[in-house]
Order: sequence, then C-alpha cells, then structure tokens
Amino acid sequence: MSYGLEAVSTASRGEKRMVRFSDGREREYDLMVGAAGVNSPLRSAVFGPNAARQIDISCWRLVAPNNGEIDGWTAMLGNGRTLLGIPISERETYVYADCRTSEFGDGSVDVMKRLFSGFAGPLGPMVAALDPAIAVHRAILQEVPAKRWIADRHVLIGDAAHACSPSMAQGAGMAIEDAVVLAELVAKGGPVDRILEAFHEARIGRVAWVQKKSRARDKLRSGSSTVRNAVLRLFGDAVYRRTYEPLTRPVLP
Repeated sequence: MSYGLEAVSTASRGEKRMVRFSDGREREYDLMVGAAGVNSPLRSAVFGPNAARQIDISCWRLVAPNNGEIDGWTAMLGNGRTLLGIPISERETYVYADCRTSEFGDGSVDVMKRLFSGFAGPLGPMVAALDPAIAVHRAILQEVPAKRWIADRHVLIGDAAHACSPSMAQGAGMAIEDAVVLAELVAKGGPVDRILEAFHEARIGRVAWVQKKSRARDKLRSGSSTVRNAVLRLFGDAVYRRTYEPLTRPVLP
C-alpha cells in the first residue's frame, strides 16, 4: 500500500486495468475502484467531464467552543439558511451552516456571522461569538447524478459516483455501504464484469432515493417559511419516517 500518490490516468489493458500514478509508475490490477470524491479527476478522464453540478447551496463546517446550551443534535432553519450544531465533547460543538451560493460571498466567518446574526439561541449566539480566525472548511455543494458509473474493470463509489446535498446526512453512509457491498460481491468471486453489474443493481436504487429525498428536503427548507413550518409541524414525523425507512433495509439480499 502506498500513501501520497494520485492516480492520474487509467486504461483497459487486456484482462487488466492499467493505472498510472503521479510518481510516474504504472501498475496493472484486476479491478480499479475510484473513490476520489465529488471532483474525481479519473471520473472525468474515463466517463467524460462535467458530471458534477452545483446545487446553489454553499456551506461552512467548523468546530466551535461548546457554550453549554446544546446537549444533542440541534437544527435551526431560516430564510434559505440552515444552522446545525452537534456536541462532540463537553468543550466542543460541530457546527454546520449553509446558505444560497449567491449570499456566500468570500465564505469568510464575517459573512457567516452576518447571515446568521438573526438566529436565536442556542446556535445564534454561538455563531456570533466565533473568532474570525477559527479554522473553517468551506464548500460550494455539488451533486453527481447517480447512474451506471462502470467501465471495463473500473467502478466509481462514494461521492465520485453519487455526491449530493448533505440534507439527509448520508454521504459517508452511502460511501461506506458502497465499499461493503462491493467487497462482499468481490469476495464471492466470479467474472469482474458480473460483479460490477451486480454492484450497480444493488446500489442504484438506494443512492438514487437519497438524492431524490435530499433534493426534496432542500426545496422544502429553502422555500416559503410559512409552508415549511406548517409541513414540519403537521407532518414532520411522518415525513421523516417515510424518508428514512427504506434505508433501514439490508444493503444486500
């Protein structure tokens, strides 16, 4: 196993898959699994460019001092804005915030504080107290449509194959499921092309469901506050159960 190398190109070579790495070396494999994220360069090289598309949501992710007022998963919704806090220790809270990309500006903490200044406690004051120099991960969110990402002895998994909005918090979960299902199928043996077809059939419905419901949740939370509040107040529990129930089923028959 090697670390710090990037796969820069790949090609089918008989019954093997050739991979060229960033240090100039070439290696041949029975199967290549691409898991390089939403902007996977090998996805573009093998399947063509422009698979990822922006979804008009940009976000901040950071770890902030815990103000002692959050003891569980806490979410607040505003006009096209979302604020989430999850305590990860007595001292620290994971904070996620998003807005329309048109409002994101330079993505600075100052912009974040201005956009969420009207949010009440417990999360609003936490954002207001942020040090502008705090370490922040910023992203313009993108989606990669779930489809058949299979070439000869080459398959994409995770965000490289089906990135979507974090609205359902299933990005890591779907990537882990991909790896588990693919490993199970490979362990059973058989021709690589059949393994990859079985993998696609096992995963496409599940990841497409997550993308569909994530889009619906984004539309609801970024739309009219009157409609959103009424729907969540009257049908929130039922919508939540209906959205997540399919994900409680086994990932393999």
